[in-house]
Amino acid sequence: MTQTFKVTGMSCGHCEAQVKNALLTQADISTVEVSKDTQSATITSDKPIELESLKSTFEEFEGAFEISNS
Repeated sequence: MTQTFKVTGMSCGHCEAQVKNALLTQADISTVEVSKDTQSATITSDKPIELESLKSTFEEFEGAFEISNS
């Protein structure tokens, strides 16, 4: 299953890497494609991933990045 989410706050390759690595820590996520240009993250997983679960992953960034439905 593939889902795309809006991710704001990314401005460089390092930001993309931080977001990607954080998302990959979530159970059931197999791949993540992140783009600062489109401010998005496309996630491939075995089952639907809840937005609230992803938001909790982003708490470590203390507001630097935010994720929402696209």
